[in-house]
Amino acid sequence: MFSPIEIVTLGDPVTGQLLFCGSSTYWRPDETAVRDIRKSAYRAGAELVRTTGYRGIFSVDGLLTPAGFAATELNPRHASGLGLRAALPDFPIYLFNRAVQEDLPGLAEITSAGLEHVVRREVAAAPSYSLSVPVTQGTDGAARLVTADGQVIDYRARDGATSLLAVASTLPDHRAGPACAALAAHLGEPGLRSFPLAAVSA
Repeated sequence: MFSPIEIVTLGDPVTGQLLFCGSSTYWRPDETAVRDIRKSAYRAGAELVRTTGYRGIFSVDGLLTPAGFAATELNPRHASGLGLRAALPDFPIYLFNRAVQEDLPGLAEITSAGLEHVVRREVAAAPSYSLSVPVTQGTDGAARLVTADGQVIDYRARDGATSLLAVASTLPDHRAGPACAALAAHLGEPGLRSFPLAAVSA
């Protein structure tokens, strides 16, 4: 199993709007959360194998709440955002996944434990993100935002979308959601908040 990644979704508590912004492998949840998420993924994988004989990569999406991890979606396919392209750009993950699914010869020496060790180590050493937020004001080009809590966000706006280039986070777990919410507010979408959604003042 690979390490958990942050799937960044913003929400507007007033309108109920949800906005998917992308993913980040910079996230460092605490050990309890990691165990909870990995346990859920293990159970899902075991059930996939038991009921369908599935082989290959899958992902489990969910919400990490104060009560623990609640799975919301199972994707029996290669998941975007795992960080492999940045960490291991020459590793043909799609071909490898297909080879595993087809049970092709020559894979016996690649154990799941060995692959997990390499991928977790390399992704941790080269964290990455693919994040964007909508633009409703401002101009195209590169810029920097320094938030009230000290986060430094470098971004580039182009054709109605803004890509985050770098985030110097002040958060101990390196969540990217608050940076996306701050940038969205800066660019004209102040109602969007990162999870857990802040209460709306009356």
